[in-house]
Amino acid sequence: TRKIITPKDIVEYDVIFTPSSVKPTNAPITVIVKLPKEATVNSVTATESKVVSNESVGSVYKIYTVNETGDSRNGNYTVTVNYTLNDTTKEAVYNISNFNNETLSINITETQNNGVREVSFTTNKEISKAKYELATVTDKSYFGLYGKNISNNNFSAPQNTGYTIYVEDEYGNSAIKSVHYWKLKKDENNKYTLVTNGVQNIGIGDTIDYNATGTSYSGKTWKIFGVNEFGELLIMAAESPENVQLSGQNGYINVKTLLDAACVKYGNGTGISTTPARSVTVEDINKLTGYNPLNTGVYDADGAGSGTKYNNGTVDYNGTMSYTSGTFYNGSSWVTASSSSPVTMTQTYYYYYPNTLKDSNSGTTVGLNISVAQEKKISDMIFKTLDGNSNASKYWLASTCIGLFDGTANFRVCNVANGTVGNNYLYSSGGGTNSYSYGVRPLVSLSSNIQLTEGTTTDWVIN
Repeated sequence: TRKIITPKDIVEYDVIFTPSSVKPTNAPITVIVKLPKEATVNSVTATESKVVSNESVGSVYKIYTVNETGDSRNGNYTVTVNYTLNDTTKEAVYNISNFNNETLSINITETQNNGVREVSFTTNKEISKAKYELATVTDKSYFGLYGKNISNNNFSAPQNTGYTIYVEDEYGNSAIKSVHYWKLKKDENNKYTLVTNGVQNIGIGDTIDYNATGTSYSGKTWKIFGVNEFGELLIMAAESPENVQLSGQNGYINVKTLLDAACVKYGNGTGISTTPARSVTVEDINKLTGYNPLNTGVYDADGAGSGTKYNNGTVDYNGTMSYTSGTFYNGSSWVTASSSSPVTMTQTYYYYYPNTLKDSNSGTTVGLNISVAQEKKISDMIFKTLDGNSNASKYWLASTCIGLFDGTANFRVCNVANGTVGNNYLYSSGGGTNSYSYGVRPLVSLSSNIQLTEGTTTDWVIN
């Protein structure tokens, strides 16, 4: 596509150059040569380029279109016209600088609004056309016939799908950018060991080059963990960057607030989304190990089955017991039970080993199998430190549970410790309190428009 800009001052029988002072990469330079009929143009040459076409306009003008070589101009360009008039050969040289030789690019921002992703974007140059499609599209020519028009640089997209934005400027330069919706993917053994966006399959437990800048964990190891509810890729710190002390009633009721507050600062590196960093939860862990307290001993990552419930020796998971003495948390406040005002509580306590998905380490392996390479990566990520020590890997999970026993109930916070998913009681209905200091494992959400490529020192590099 060629754009001719008429010069303000036309000198008769001379050469007039009409490139814009600022043009996008690959926009042709147009040279208008205004000469009398007697003049002869011998050549039109250009830096790092060649003349690809010429045409006559009336009897006076000749137009030469110069084909650039893209970014090799580096912002400066020279065009030379050699011509003969009255038996005299002349040259006119025009130096062009301050080219905007940036490639047209798209910057996307998303917000969440009642289950809908509100998408807006900006470009580094003015555009004349914008379209989108609710799919991953890699061929720009698709948008010549298809795609939905975008007005005011914004549109809405569902939570559970990706999309592609296409833009074009007045010179015909174009850009395309896809936003992926990541999903957990099962392997040949029907276990969640991968995440995929329909284009890439990424192994859970693989390392990634994320850097939590400005923190004590800067430059340390992070691993692919899964996806969040918005379809954004989740990564987890491979080791605990700090410890948090939890104690008594306050630790129990405020555990999520306290752990998330400790983790949020680690979500300030390259490629992050607008979703803050947070602490890992027991529900996050169960999704990868396949544990379901209503269906123990069976890989059930989707929580769809019902079989052998966890039993703590007193009552089944989700079973209830009533108490006539002691102090209990009812979900909003601490209350005191009496014979005239008994309190009924629900059992939510459990612990398990990841290989058997039971509270015993002996038996058939149904969960994470360390003999399978990808499952071993997941197991190591959750239960071990980087040096392979499972006993040293102890960290809180931002989840609570209640253990019911005869005469007492324990209010507990979940954790990973000694190669198991378990918990510690911080307060007992009889008045006893405990205090523990464990590590935290931040989960960081990456922006859905990032691209990952294979790395040399890590499995994946953020682009």
